[in-house]
Amino acid sequence: MAVTVEWRNDKGIALRCSGAITGEELISANRSLVGEQCRGLRYAVVDLSTVNEIRVSAADVRATVEDDKLLARIAAPEMLVAIAAPQDLGFGLARMWEALASRDTEWRISVFRSITDANSWIQKSLSESA
Repeated sequence: MAVTVEWRNDKGIALRCSGAITGEELISANRSLVGEQCRGLRYAVVDLSTVNEIRVSAADVRATVEDDKLLARIAAPEMLVAIAAPQDLGFGLARMWEALASRDTEWRISVFRSITDANSWIQKSLSESA
């Protein structure tokens, strides 16, 4: 899997995943975000549009949520997370993560089928909170 992180000037990040995703790679990428550079993080956009294979278990999703609890302690309260997952399996795993993460964080999370819709929701939500 290739994961690239784009740091944006407005305290946001975009994570772009491509190729095959494994649980180990997903957990590793997520853990790399739990640090001082994410203090006050306002939003994250996760793009799964170019993922062609997913090997992620329910246990991997739960492990990711455990790390997200740590990230939630340093990110902005009610951080926004938008996930673009056009394929059914990715969409289902993203919804599972959403159900678990929303229970343990104060994040506002939404899952979309397109990156355009995900980015639009982020921009609309940011403008409403400004």
